[in-house]
Amino acid sequence: GSAQPHNGSEGYPLRSLYFDTEYDGDFFDKESGIEVRKKLRLRLYDPTGDFAVLEMKQKQGEQQHKRFLRLIREDAQRLIRCDYSSLLWYPEPFAANATP
Repeated sequence: GSAQPHNGSEGYPLRSLYFDTEYDGDFFDKESGIEVRKKLRLRLYDPTGDFAVLEMKQKQGEQQHKRFLRLIREDAQRLIRCDYSSLLWYPEPFAANATP
């Protein structure tokens, strides 16, 4: 992941952790210029906060679709440890399809 300030000198820290397939398929799709591709990341907007946001950006040519899922901190920590089972507890359809 990376930490970067946003919104100028009055910004906030943003940390992102990107997920990929076992053999880095999402990365290679982007590098190869594949038209239909996705990016899955976990974002923490406040290091002391009680939640994180799982985001998926899908691209097909010029069209883009973003989906978001707000996770409690404990579930975000499970994802970091490669335990995706907590996603099944969320009712949003995106949660069931978000596993890397």
